[in-house]
Amino acid sequence: MEEYYTGIRARHYDADRRNDPKWHWEIETVSNILAGLEIKSVIDAPVGSGRFLPFYGVPTYALDLSEDMIDIAKGKFPNAEYILHDIVRCPLPVEADLVVSIRFLNLITSTKAGRALDNLLSAARQYAIFTARTVPDDYSSKMKVGWVYLHKRSVLEHALARNDFEVSEVHLYEDSVPGQYQIFLCRRI
Repeated sequence: MEEYYTGIRARHYDADRRNDPKWHWEIETVSNILAGLEIKSVIDAPVGSGRFLPFYGVPTYALDLSEDMIDIAKGKFPNAEYILHDIVRCPLPVEADLVVSIRFLNLITSTKAGRALDNLLSAARQYAIFTARTVPDDYSSKMKVGWVYLHKRSVLEHALARNDFEVSEVHLYEDSVPGQYQIFLCRRI
């Protein structure tokens, strides 16, 4: 995965998704969630091409493992503080009121997703917004469909509990891929 969002794939990232209904649903849903939060800082990790940066309106740390994706986001939105960082392997080097992680957990195994969530949540002082495609714990079919990993709901619940967070809102996107694609808003307990 580390090499997937570099070079031409990074340069075409937005164009390849621009007509995807889920892409637009994510933007609308996240912007609606943000409208109801009082925050003074944000971590967007991984920031990707920076599509959510215009919605924050507060100091923002933009983390990504791909230098190419950081360069793309920085070219469009130079006011964030950009940090090259592996959010699976290392705790985040900064903290903020809100941590946002969209379309990331679906690209990694459940073991890595648990570690990434621990790192993301430990850096969130108040809120976290993230996406995941979940399945019931008794799901027994393939846990990977194409590029997408499915996560048993308990993986997310355990990470939330370990980090003193609870789910406040869940927004479901209906599609034909197995599992439920959801945006979670979580609050620190």
